[in-house]
Amino acid sequence: MKRIAFLLFSVFHLASLAQTNLPKKVEKIYQKAIKEINANRYPEAIVLLEQVHASNPEHVNSLLSLADLYFQTGSDSLALISYEKIKAFQIATYYKVYLNAGILKMRKSDYSGAQLDFQKLLTFKNLSYQAHQDGKMYLADCTFSLEALKTPYRVDLKNLGDHVNTPFYENRGWLDATGQHLFFTRRGVNDEDIYVSNKKSDGTFDLSEPVSLEINTASNEGGSSVSGNGKLLFFTACDRADSRGSCDIYVSEKMANGRFGTPKNLDPIINSPWWESQPSISSDGKTMYFLSNRPGGYGGWDIWKSVHLPSGWSIPENLGPTINTRYDEASPFAHPDGRTLYFASAGHPGFGAKDLFVSHLTDSGWNKPKNLGSPINNAMDQSGIWISTEGKSGILTSDGTPNLGKTDLFSFDVPEPFQPWPTQWNRFKFIDAQTNAPISVHLTINEPISRTNYFNDFTKPNGGAEIICVPSEKTFSIHAEAPGYLFFSGQFAPTQSEMTVAMEPLQVGKMVSLTNIFFESNSDSILPASDSEIVVLARFLKSNPQLRVEIQGHTDAVGKKDANQKLSEKRAKALFLKLRLLEVPFNQIEFKGYGDAQPIADNGSEPGRSKNRRIAIKIVRINP
Repeated sequence: MKRIAFLLFSVFHLASLAQTNLPKKVEKIYQKAIKEINANRYPEAIVLLEQVHASNPEHVNSLLSLADLYFQTGSDSLALISYEKIKAFQIATYYKVYLNAGILKMRKSDYSGAQLDFQKLLTFKNLSYQAHQDGKMYLADCTFSLEALKTPYRVDLKNLGDHVNTPFYENRGWLDATGQHLFFTRRGVNDEDIYVSNKKSDGTFDLSEPVSLEINTASNEGGSSVSGNGKLLFFTACDRADSRGSCDIYVSEKMANGRFGTPKNLDPIINSPWWESQPSISSDGKTMYFLSNRPGGYGGWDIWKSVHLPSGWSIPENLGPTINTRYDEASPFAHPDGRTLYFASAGHPGFGAKDLFVSHLTDSGWNKPKNLGSPINNAMDQSGIWISTEGKSGILTSDGTPNLGKTDLFSFDVPEPFQPWPTQWNRFKFIDAQTNAPISVHLTINEPISRTNYFNDFTKPNGGAEIICVPSEKTFSIHAEAPGYLFFSGQFAPTQSEMTVAMEPLQVGKMVSLTNIFFESNSDSILPASDSEIVVLARFLKSNPQLRVEIQGHTDAVGKKDANQKLSEKRAKALFLKLRLLEVPFNQIEFKGYGDAQPIADNGSEPGRSKNRRIAIKIVRINP
């Protein structure tokens, strides 16, 4: 449900009020104005009603409808002057005048004056339920705004310039993983389309152009989002032949030539006979947040989510009353950290229209949204928002700052209280160790301590670099598998941004250190953080039944040799038993301990000793 102003002119002539009778000549003008109103010819009706008011300033009904027409057509100052005149008549049933006057004062950031109007509104005995709810909400807005404006944030909103912004509506802007391509929606005179602008070396943008003829049509397209690896573009399209509702979510896959291909209606589970729009896909492509007015929500437009499972998209789940209100929510943006949601709302306390908010996901669900404050939010609408992976910069849509058009895109620095957990985009490339030719692999990225999975998919079919977003303050386990190659085990530290892995072809004698197998100190007890590595190793062996491998245990040179020998044997055996529990055939695996006899690094330093304490597998036979 939208917050609305109550317009009175459609019913004003039915009110039975004691007021000045109009002379016959003026009455004719007045009745003609009514006909113009009913025909939605508002400019013509305004001219006629101004004549009536000039000759009969105490005729309340004509002044009421004139005030509402000013409001409807955007003449806020004239509307407010007219509502203030109506207040002087002190008509006990006209509570809606105070509601509309308060809204107009909020648009001017006169929160003290608006507060008085909403307080007066709530004293009326004949309030409708909606007017009472709206009055309470606006009063909460005034209370919030007066307090928030005491401590504004130091934020510089920078208009993105006339290569991006036009006299029309620009919104929902975001940069891709490279940071070089700005995608956004532009609504012109007759339709809405998705545009792209390339970032120049000086930080400004080239002249924007339509994203693709495959995407944009004569109907409306907008509200786009791209998966973290850049393969899939999700967007909103309306009134297409295959639409299930008025607007649906579509997906387009990037082709080998780098352009997005023919889009498909996403899924009947997500797209309903109602209205679906403004998708935001998580960086791993597994969770989609979107808007819908389908039944089961809390207001008008609510934020829902769906998770991509092996069987397809899950039944959408409403994010609940912590996020959604009885009014409208809009423009969800799921930050790549996987735990921070930015969105717009007309229902949470703010500066009057739609404001931008942030909520963080905790163990108990989404926490209470925080208003992003002034000057990011103001008395007018703020809607689309995008925050960079590192969380310190962003792009937003606003119509309440000096604009080139109706709504414009602005860049800004994110105040620290509203920043997400820092993340970063990382480039992974896999090549043949002998030929250096790029190859596609099944890549798995996990955080071993929490056992959180961040990527589990095949890399680009042409072997191009895969761009993946992960938190920047953790170390991750990396596993890669490809037919005909020895599987890869490695770690990726937050100080890195690129990783090229040379995959070894399957040959007798080739070996790999299992860098993500962890033991308790001086023990053969395998820690739970090793689970993901063991699962991948078991999968690799069962997928290659022709292989027989030796599980090798190695230690550093600290301590007695016989103790090190025994520990290395026990650790190798412990992994052997784990693989047997995962049904790896007995004839594929053997184990042996080497103690400290085969170091791969200097035992004189702790980093070297750490490398020497390892489990490895070596191909000892390949059966025909």
